[in-house]
Amino acid sequence: MNVILFSPHFPPNYVNFSIALRRREATVLGITDQAPEDLSPALRESLTEIVRVDDLHRFDQVTAAVAALRDRWGPIDRLESHNEHWLDSDARLREQFGIPGLKPAELLPMQRKSLMKGVFSRAGLSVARGRVVRSLEEALSFAEETGYPVVLKPDQGVGASRTWKISAPSEMETVFRENPPSPCSWRSSSRGKSSLSTVSSTQKDGSFSAGPCTMPTA
Repeated sequence: MNVILFSPHFPPNYVNFSIALRRREATVLGITDQAPEDLSPALRESLTEIVRVDDLHRFDQVTAAVAALRDRWGPIDRLESHNEHWLDSDARLREQFGIPGLKPAELLPMQRKSLMKGVFSRAGLSVARGRVVRSLEEALSFAEETGYPVVLKPDQGVGASRTWKISAPSEMETVFRENPPSPCSWRSSSRGKSSLSTVSSTQKDGSFSAGPCTMPTA
C-alpha cells in the first residue's frame, strides 16, 4: 500500500501514525515544507521518501510532488494529513489523482455547520432551529424570537476563534460594530432550561451555516 502523508510533521505527536503504517509494511511517503534534517528521527525513519516543497499552500507545488511520488512508487492508495487546515487540499488531491477517500463535494457537509444540520436531520437526529441572517437587524430579530443567550461562531473553522456568547441586543450590536462586516448565520432552539444556538460568520463565497452549542439559561 502506498500512503502519502501531507504535512506529516505536524502535530509532532502524530508521528505514531507514520510509524504504525511502516510497521504494517506500507510505503509511507511524506510531503512537507520542512528540511528532512529538521524532522524528528522517528518520522524520518518511518518515511520511505520525503518530498519537500517551498510552501504547502502552493497547490501547484504539492500537485507536482504527488505526481512525482506516483511516478516513482505507482498508484497512491491513500492520502491523508493530521490537521484540519489541510482538508481542502487533501480532498482536491484525491480527486485529481483518483485516490480513494473524501472528495471536495463530500467534504463540505463536514466543514460547514449548516450542511451538517441536514446530515443530522436525515439521520433522524434532533437539530437546533436555524436561520441565515445577513445583517445586524436580521440577527436581532431572530434572537428576539428564540431568546438569549445565543452564540456567534464561524461557519467553518477550528476551535473557539471568533466565537462570542451574546446575552443582550447591546452585545450583538457591539460584536457587529467591532467586527465588520461579519454577516452571520444563526441557528437556535430552546429545550427546557437550555438554549441550543449558534451563529456563523460569512465565508468568502458568501455562504453561511451553523451547528448546535448548548448554553445555559436562567
